[in-house]
Amino acid sequence: MEKRLINKFNMYKVVRDWLSNNQASFEYLPGFTATFEEFSAMLDTIADLDKDKATSSGGYAKTKAEARALLERQMMEMIRILKVYATFNNDQLMLNDIDFTESQLVRSSEQLLLVRSKKTIEHAEAVQAEAESYGLTADRLEALRTASRNFDEKQTTVRNAIVNRKDSGEQLEARMDEADDLLKGKIDLLMELSQNMLPELYNQYKASRIIVDR
Repeated sequence: MEKRLINKFNMYKVVRDWLSNNQASFEYLPGFTATFEEFSAMLDTIADLDKDKATSSGGYAKTKAEARALLERQMMEMIRILKVYATFNNDQLMLNDIDFTESQLVRSSEQLLLVRSKKTIEHAEAVQAEAESYGLTADRLEALRTASRNFDEKQTTVRNAIVNRKDSGEQLEARMDEADDLLKGKIDLLMELSQNMLPELYNQYKASRIIVDR
């Protein structure tokens, strides 16, 4: 949550807590209880949305980076094997298709890395039996397949998390606006109505409505 929203939300919570502590004094006001309960529920919703916004992508990004690093390592191991196999078997097409350096893999975009891993896997699958003596075992091939599949899933998850984070942020702003409208449009009016009978409490309420810049 941005600082300006945090400061406003903190004010909302101060108002809620003050109203809760003095609720019995205001129950005579028409619609006070229902309005206060609606306001409290809005603050709970805002807190939940802020939690979603804060946690929706950070952890996923870390696991995606780990999955990518593993895929790059698995690919380089396989590429070294395939290059030797292709060289000794005069397979120029394979050499051309898998002619990637470690730095090229690191600099590849996510989608390009997946394309290159798919091409590497296709060549490995085609010659696995013949190239087993070079180190292209079934387990090594399966490890590369798994690493490629895992990275694909992780980068999709991060993309979705970023979208969800944006949605949570937009919803949070909307709920903040609704809380502000409820505060200004109903609760402030009810408190003004109480001013004649409860001037001291009204002054306390006005003090709770001040936004403190922290």
